[in-house]
Amino acid sequence: MTGEHHGSRRADRTESASTPSPRISLGRVVRAAGRHVRRDPALALPFAAVGAIAAIADRLRLLDPIPATTLGPFSGTVSVRYAIVPRGVARTGRHLGAVPSLELPYLAWTVGLEALLVVAVGVAGYVTIARTLGVPVRGRPRSLARYLAFASGLTVSLQVLGLVVSDPAGVLVSLVALLIVLQLDVRLALAPAYLVAGRGIASAVRASVAASRGIGWTLAGLVVAVGLAAWALAHVPVVGSLLSTAVVATIQSVALGVVVRWRAETSGGPPVRPATSRRS
Repeated sequence: MTGEHHGSRRADRTESASTPSPRISLGRVVRAAGRHVRRDPALALPFAAVGAIAAIADRLRLLDPIPATTLGPFSGTVSVRYAIVPRGVARTGRHLGAVPSLELPYLAWTVGLEALLVVAVGVAGYVTIARTLGVPVRGRPRSLARYLAFASGLTVSLQVLGLVVSDPAGVLVSLVALLIVLQLDVRLALAPAYLVAGRGIASAVRASVAASRGIGWTLAGLVVAVGLAAWALAHVPVVGSLLSTAVVATIQSVALGVVVRWRAETSGGPPVRPATSRRS
């Protein structure tokens, strides 16, 4: 019986290796992510908790005297708010130019609140992607630290990745900028999943660029779909930040894990972990 079992497993591997892999389309990725969440509802818990924190942060920003930005109502303007590191879209934000002029107590409060959100979002994304990939969450402090460092480094730049086209005179410039940002998003889209898997930051970026080849249009579609959904849900009154984070960030995290696993199982992408890497 044992010999037959191992022989069957070898035959399955041989058959799967000789069978062409299904095309990785946007619809297939989104459906697979949805199935993962339905089978394992715990995948939705980390970002649901962070969404609640983000909603509270919205309220706190509006109550304190420090200038805050607010998400405008629906209009003729369309915005794609995509974050390379999974996160939602908040209904409020800070005027960055006002931060350096704040007195120490207000500066500490502002920086502390925003840092808390960055760490919470980072931990939620790390846990969700790790669960999707099937890699351990605990006992890997260096891997988590790299993910948080990557997330922190992108926080400011991610604020300008949502391009708004509202002035007809600026449409051409906006479209050129959009194409540049979209290319960057596509090539770095899978880096968070490779970081969770245990790669270093440079290795994760290289792996993401390599894995994105051949599925660029699929990743571009994911970027636009996620960015539009995050922006649209954020406009829901009161609970916009909660919905945008809990729903969109969860689906994005699971989708990244799904794509990286599929690419690792075929000849079309790098392995999840480099052969020479050590456990972190």
